[in-house]
Amino acid sequence: MSLKESMLNELKRSPIATITGVSCAALAALGLLIAWSQSQDSAPLAITLNNNDSSTQIEIHLGNLLLIIGYFVSLTISTAFFVRALARKHDIAALAASIPIAALTNFSTILLIYLAPPKALNQDSFSSAHDLLLYASAVVYVAFCGLPVLRDIATPSQKEAESSKEAPDALAALFFCFIILAIWCSLVFSGQERLTKTLLPEVAHYVDPTPSK
Repeated sequence: MSLKESMLNELKRSPIATITGVSCAALAALGLLIAWSQSQDSAPLAITLNNNDSSTQIEIHLGNLLLIIGYFVSLTISTAFFVRALARKHDIAALAASIPIAALTNFSTILLIYLAPPKALNQDSFSSAHDLLLYASAVVYVAFCGLPVLRDIATPSQKEAESSKEAPDALAALFFCFIILAIWCSLVFSGQERLTKTLLPEVAHYVDPTPSK
């Protein structure tokens, strides 16, 4: 079954979820367009490179803050719906595809923060944003796509069920899922960090709070 047929079947199976995902993607694209046009029309809030530098702009730009939150939530939910639809037929491919998708989503949110900062920002602020985006995207993907993966791991195959009458070790399955989640988070963070270092100025780069000596 092709990807197009899989998406059409997903639309028939769960139309509300599919329409929600598409609508969230459209909202995210609109939010990115608004932030880009805003950065072209007026100067953004002050962004400082060093923590010791002071900035005259200290007020909160509520519109930019809501724009960033709405963009991230909309895009992450829409991509999670896409990954879940793909996982119905291609579970391994969906797991592999979720890594660059999540990394690009987090990077684009960092770009949005740079284009439309909610307050005066420095490198520590962007480092915190990197961490928060990783944790939030992991929670969303686990909520939308984690249950099928956990079910596949915890449920033995038909041959294993016939050869062994023992119940599957739920603790071992849960531990294995934590390992997969840790690897997933590591790869996603590495992707968003490298994208940021390649495409954005130094102020948006992640700074390790405990650098190696």
